[in-house]
Amino acid sequence: MLSEPISFDFIPTHLYNDYLNLCHCGTDICHAGVSHGPLEKNYYLVHCVLSGTGSFTVGNIKYHLAPGDAFLIRPHQTVLYAADESSEWEYAFFAFNGAVAKQLLDRTSFETKDVIHINDIGVCDLIKETTKGIAGHTDSKDLYAVTQLMKILFSLAEQKDTSDSAEYHPLRSDIKSVLDYIAQHYAENVTIAKLAELIALDRSYFCRIFKKAVGMSPKQYLIEMRLDKARLMLTETTLPITRISLLVGFQSFPAFSRLFVSKYQQSPRKYREIFVSEKQDTVCLGSR
Repeated sequence: MLSEPISFDFIPTHLYNDYLNLCHCGTDICHAGVSHGPLEKNYYLVHCVLSGTGSFTVGNIKYHLAPGDAFLIRPHQTVLYAADESSEWEYAFFAFNGAVAKQLLDRTSFETKDVIHINDIGVCDLIKETTKGIAGHTDSKDLYAVTQLMKILFSLAEQKDTSDSAEYHPLRSDIKSVLDYIAQHYAENVTIAKLAELIALDRSYFCRIFKKAVGMSPKQYLIEMRLDKARLMLTETTLPITRISLLVGFQSFPAFSRLFVSKYQQSPRKYREIFVSEKQDTVCLGSR
């Protein structure tokens, strides 16, 4: 049972300082299938998933999120996030900026990651506490907000993954070039060896740093992209399903069908039928 969302509160801009600011915070419910974006913000914005499932897309990377996961939107970064078609999504969030905002954020696992898992739900409780507490302060509202923000960042810093390694940093641009290559060539016979060769790395080492940067193996990332492209083609075209499986890069239709069912809990044919049926129902309702 989802809780009632806590209306988020904005800190008046005249109370802002150059050091650190909590811009706003709160909780919200995103109804099944509803998406936000593509969008950009001019501050840091963190969402912590409380219940339900959804996805967060930044660049060419799409993350699938569940309770306990948190994602970061960086300033002037184009992102999209959406609740799954069959799941309402509830999350707590907080936005902040200031001269030391990045420096403090880099003390957490968000230093090298866009998505992390939060083991201590106390972070979410702090966000809720802050949202309710801001209303009880007047002239000192900004001081209370910054104090609470520091508590939230401290909690995240305490949970930082100690396995983070400096080896990730110089390879980030290389990994992005691999992601760009996959986005352009996913329908072709893309091999792990070819991807490793693109950035002149040993295959096993490439797989290790790719998974650390993206959150999944190169093979799984390629499969996820192909399945997502197939899903779009099922809803946007009338091409035969076997043809679609070939166009997105699957050489075996049974393998495509099995992976599709595993991801979307229904066959490609059933997925298309449901989409067409819902679309017709929408048209009928709109014509009344």
